[in-house]
Amino acid sequence: MIDVVEILRSVHGHAGLLAVAGLVHPAVFLREGRRLTRGQRASVVVSSCLFLGVYGSGLALYPRYREQERPAMMNDNFALAMWFERKEHLAFVAVVLVATALGLVLLDRAGSLHRPARWMFGIAAALGLAVAAVGTLVGGWRPG
Repeated sequence: MIDVVEILRSVHGHAGLLAVAGLVHPAVFLREGRRLTRGQRASVVVSSCLFLGVYGSGLALYPRYREQERPAMMNDNFALAMWFERKEHLAFVAVVLVATALGLVLLDRAGSLHRPARWMFGIAAALGLAVAAVGTLVGGWRPG
């Protein structure tokens, strides 16, 4: 039988890796500190929205994890369960950084705030990579 939640979890993980890769792009081209082209602005919006959307899909999956999988994981492998909890905190920090950086880029037409936005996108990408690594580790756990 097809497990829809398992498919959604897989899509969430794969889209998360793409979203992390997408955050690298604005972190690279924002270094110039000048006005962005329409395409560059669109790239910032698309990569940010993809990342925020993946976080949203994780929020949708979280209640099932909390109610069904977390108790079993806590009993079977407490350390792994705690890594998952840390992963959620890191993901939240990355979301705050991405949302803030997106706001800076959209509000700053002159480019004077691009440097802090660049750092925010870069740090969020690094955090996202850590989140993806822990998510992959935890995603391989099965009860028993």
